[in-house]
Amino acid sequence: MPSRVLPAPNFNLPRGCMHKSALVVPHIINSREYYSFKVGTIQWINDRLDTLSVGTGDATIGSILLLINFELMRGNVTEARYYMDGVQQIVNLRGGLGNVNNRNVLARILVIDLLVAALSKHQPRFSQPTLFPADLLGAVFYKVADSPLTTQRTMKIALKVSSFGERGARYLQRAQMITMHRIAGTSCSFSEYKHDLYEPKTRMDQDTSALFRIIQQTSDIYLGALQTPQIPFSSPINRKSTVALCQAVESPANDDVWDRFPGIFTWVLLVGCAAAEEGSTEYNFFVCLLIKVALGAGYGWLDALTEAVKTFIKVKELSEGCEKKNL
Repeated sequence: MPSRVLPAPNFNLPRGCMHKSALVVPHIINSREYYSFKVGTIQWINDRLDTLSVGTGDATIGSILLLINFELMRGNVTEARYYMDGVQQIVNLRGGLGNVNNRNVLARILVIDLLVAALSKHQPRFSQPTLFPADLLGAVFYKVADSPLTTQRTMKIALKVSSFGERGARYLQRAQMITMHRIAGTSCSFSEYKHDLYEPKTRMDQDTSALFRIIQQTSDIYLGALQTPQIPFSSPINRKSTVALCQAVESPANDDVWDRFPGIFTWVLLVGCAAAEEGSTEYNFFVCLLIKVALGAGYGWLDALTEAVKTFIKVKELSEGCEKKNL
């Protein structure tokens, strides 16, 4: 077991065990028990593959997806992609996604595929939003999936009634507009959107909520990757902000807001994952939360998640100076 001592968890927090503290995930995924579980699961899957009908079943797919979740959290993206290749082969043997009748399994395939793509900078394998309804698992009408990575509505309209406040909404609107300009390859002046630069510093320091600080820190990292010259997400320059962002997200104080606005929370977590060092405590926690949030996309916002991931992949390419025409 890891030698690091974990503080006693606060069981009053309205979160699952793995999301109560950023220290929980690395404790689990680096434990001897996890490696034993991983070896046993791989052996179980291999045994099932000896029989076609069993090897291509939902239980086999679900077990592989579970391994992918853990390996993504560990920062082992290469191995996660290898496992996703296996899922793709099984789906092909079944005749395609149309023959995956269990909607929960289908939703997990689509979502985990998107997350593997986002974290590995490759295109999704199964991204076919037109073939499946956005509310694959049912509709939840109070969710707002809009974010700086989507184009259906502007942030100004989407956040007309929200807890983000005027300044938070301006930051999000600016991030969305600059994203669309950069994706389209059109000229964009950053100063055009820097409204808060004109506010006195004393005002910026006063009445700054934890929610606004999360949006501000995320925007600083994100827009740095889109400016010229670019500051790559993984630059050491972003290290301090990434740690602060993780600590802020670790608090459940804004969970009601994130539940209402999963699109913006997905953007925050994608930026956190891109900025954190792979395998670090921050990376582990960001990915763990991202998986939890994204798996809810089957309830009405699968299309928005697909667009957000594809846009974010393009943004990462732009930040590294390698534009590809496969968005």
